Amino acid sequence: MKLLLENWRRYLNEKDDKSGPLGKIAFSFDHSDDEISGKERDTEYEKWLAKQLENHFFSDKPLKTNVTDAIKNFIDKGLYPEAFQRYQKGDVYMGFRAPVQYFEERFGPLPKKPKWYRAPIDYMLNRAKKSFEDNPEAPSYIPRQKETTQMSLFPDLNKRAGSSWTTSSKVANRFRQALEGEVSIILVADSGDPSNYFIDAEPLYSYDFAMDYDHESEVVGVGDIKIKELTWFYEG
Repeated sequence: MKLLLENWRRYLNEKDDKSGPLGKIAFSFDHSDDEISGKERDTEYEKWLAKQLENHFFSDKPLKTNVTDAIKNFIDKGLYPEAFQRYQKGDVYMGFRAPVQYFEERFGPLPKKPKWYRAPIDYMLNRAKKSFEDNPEAPSYIPRQKETTQMSLFPDLNKRAGSSWTTSSKVANRFRQALEGEVSIILVADSGDPSNYFIDAEPLYSYDFAMDYDHESEVVGVGDIKIKELTWFYEG
């Protein structure tokens, strides 16, 4: 692992190298386009990175810091734009469920249920909203970390940094279904806020490791994501 990380850092810093850590074509062997597929052999680092992305899309495993740092470096340096792009096109959504205590510790008290004469649509749909726009103390969504007793040589690189968001409120709605004792929530964040960083999954749907999930319209949040608004869906 250490050698792989050192290799991509070295490649990113070599300005005269026209290929880069993923060769000249990102994930050539995984591309769905026959004119691109197999044009060059994947590097060892490329194979490893493709596996991390496959685990994210197919097994719902959050991307770790070592992966998101690499992708952000590619984007910032303009490398492989056909695969890696930042998303900054308006509101994005996350549907999730969580125990009430978890919610209140991170986002404050649940919003007040609406009155029928003030917000009739919200009242009919059993939803309550809380807005944080123009609030300098707006809360952030912080990626949940897996509890472990194992020691790591690179603890920061092994932290979960990625979180799954979507550009579709309908998709977010599917992921918010709560179990007994949990609250059903949709978070809203502004991808155009410079303090938020999202990786666009749309270009990655051209590759075998992600193509089956294009219906989710995903964007991957990196690190803490400032919340613009949230909606609590409660039982009538």
